[in-house]
This record gives sequence, structure tokens and C-alpha cells, in this order.
Amino acid sequence: TLADPINQLDNDGHGASLRLTVDFDAATLTSITAYERFNYGLTFDYDGSNGEFGHQDAKSEIEAWSQEFRLASSADGPLEWLVGAEFAKDDFTEDRDFGIASALDIVGAAGFDSANLRYDQDTEMFAGYGQIYWQFSEAWKFDLGVRYTDESKTYRNGDFITYLGGAETPFYTGLKSDNSLQIWSWKTG
Repeated sequence: TLADPINQLDNDGHGASLRLTVDFDAATLTSITAYERFNYGLTFDYDGSNGEFGHQDAKSEIEAWSQEFRLASSADGPLEWLVGAEFAKDDFTEDRDFGIASALDIVGAAGFDSANLRYDQDTEMFAGYGQIYWQFSEAWKFDLGVRYTDESKTYRNGDFITYLGGAETPFYTGLKSDNSLQIWSWKTG
């Protein structure tokens, strides 16, 4: 490299999960709680020269948690069953700067310093499910499962901003979107 190295990867994350199980006469109740947090940081000089022909400074923050409850049969016999519910939520924030000022100076677009992309995205999900297994002979087993999923995703504060001569020049700002999905799925075997 001809430049002072600026490349740096700075990631850190933490997570924990807790699993509790309670046995009853005919069934077992299981609770699974989980939490994750991850911060991503990258500073990178793509061109490796002493100019700013492609510098990126990126930061992302992700936070997610989930809760699941599951009740499963535990008695011996030809019929087994399982029912459960799950809730999950995650928050994602993105902030990326990209600098190409030296490249644009060469082509006569002096004053363009950098561009910034940023947004927040949140997801919430609920699901309920059930499954049965029937051992109807020594060699054959039938299973049937069904699941309902309801997921919503919001995208907010979507901005793409350029900086000309140090002044903020919005290209796109305030982008937002709401998406949702409600779906039934099933399997049989």
C-alpha cells in the first residue's frame, strides 16, 4: 500500500439463551429464550493509494431476541404430538460512508466529498405450530404438521446523502416501507 493503512475490522457481539424444561405425566413443556447483540464496524481503503479513491466506513448494529414455548407429548404409544408458539424481534441499523473525492477531482467533479447510506429496519414475527406422528404399523409412520407465521417488517429513516464541498446534499431522504407476511404452511410424510 502507498497510503497509511486505515483498514480496520471492529466487530463485537454478545448473546445468551435460557432453556427451561418441565416434565408432566403426559407431556413436556419447554421454554427457550434467546438474545443476541452484534455490532459491525469496518474501515477500509479499497484502492490502497494515498488518495481517496474508494474509502468505506461502515457501521451496523443488530439486536435480536426470541421466545419459544413448546409442549410435546411424552407418553409411550402410537400417537405423538407437539404444539408451540414463537415470538421474535430484531432491530437493525445501518450507517455507511463511502469516499471517492480524489477520483472525482481527476474527472472534474471537485468538491464531492463522500456519500452516506443509512436506515433502520425492524422485524417482528409470531408463529404457532403443531405436529402429530402416528406409528400405525411397525414399519410405517405418518406425520402431519402445520404452521402459521405472521411477520411484519418496517424500514425507516432511509437516507442516501452526498456531501458536496462539505455541505450535505440529500439524494434520497426519509424513505420508508412497511411489509407484512401472513402465511400458513404444512408438511406431511
